[in-house]
Amino acid sequence: MATILFTWELGLGLGHLATIRPLVAGLAERGHRVVVAVRDLTHAGRVLSGIDAEILPAPIRLNPIAGRIDPPSTFAQVLHNIGFGQADDLWLASSVWQTLYRYVQPNLIVAEHSPTALLAARRLSIPVAALGTGFSCPAAVETFPDWRPELNNDPAALLQSEAHVLENVNRLLVEWGTPPLGRLSDLYSQADETLLVTYPELDPFGERVDTPYLGNWPEIAGQPPVWPAGELPKVFAYLKPFKALPKLLEVLVQTKWPTILRVSGDTGRLRKSFDAPNLCWQDGFIDIDQTVEQCDYAISNATHVMTASMLLAGCPVLMFPPMLEQRLTAEQVVRLGAGQIANPASEATVLPAFKALVSDDRHRQAAEAFAERHRQVDREERLEQAVARLERAIV
Repeated sequence: MATILFTWELGLGLGHLATIRPLVAGLAERGHRVVVAVRDLTHAGRVLSGIDAEILPAPIRLNPIAGRIDPPSTFAQVLHNIGFGQADDLWLASSVWQTLYRYVQPNLIVAEHSPTALLAARRLSIPVAALGTGFSCPAAVETFPDWRPELNNDPAALLQSEAHVLENVNRLLVEWGTPPLGRLSDLYSQADETLLVTYPELDPFGERVDTPYLGNWPEIAGQPPVWPAGELPKVFAYLKPFKALPKLLEVLVQTKWPTILRVSGDTGRLRKSFDAPNLCWQDGFIDIDQTVEQCDYAISNATHVMTASMLLAGCPVLMFPPMLEQRLTAEQVVRLGAGQIANPASEATVLPAFKALVSDDRHRQAAEAFAERHRQVDREERLEQAVARLERAIV
């Protein structure tokens, strides 16, 4: 029996736990001791219930660092903003992760969107597997691409910010007596195993030929959908609150289309303002696979797991991406022709994007084409393959 430590350091929402859960279950069923260090304990007990696993809080930073780059334009700047831009911050965060490793004594670390955890593992020579989407498991590139070309960033300044992060990383590695990185992307590309839980069409780095794509797993179990009465097109919206959400709700009320809303957080005021017969506000966990199979249009914040599930059902998507990672996913969906993007901070963009989605059947055709390309993929079989690959990485 081996000890496997799963880490979740960055990102919000249930998608990270949904990615981890079946792997944790598979390894526990094979007799391994599994420990999960999670960023957010709020839903961890519910999501991981019934699995023989230990749950710990991940050592994450709660207050923002000084000198943030806002908005970040490259993955190097994302790392800068979580502490890689300050040598002292990076040293402290890495040290705390190493304390956790010495406590758990893992034979393998599975890092889900956990760059500091990946770095810290190098000092103790623990095998690591990088787990996640195309964004959270960057490709082996010489330098990271500029993902905000509309800002007209100075290429030299982007290179300088990446070089600064790499310098901080290598200073630590040399101090630890471990080989420095030749390029920042080596932090990921030199992992002992990489599990890309995504699809080539959704990879912001483009399709990779050296790493297999595993798709995504079946969703967390939940209650079956209960649709409001009506024979009109069905809409499913899975969202976090954003500035333009009231305008979206206004549009949905006006359509009179049966709509299920799963909106996180305190929605009491919104429910009172938008108490319409065609809107069903859903609390708790909902069966996503059933819901997306039954709906005609979907609305999301372009979170990866949710948006991929919608596309797998052949459902066109209206997306309100709040952050860079979600924006990149949304842009890939638009390139497929399977969705529309609206600005979550601008009410003026809501109605035009909604009309563009529902008035052009080519969006549905593109989503159905995506679903057809991946219809023959046995998700359970891919999951078993992933568990087996993790076992092979154990020392």
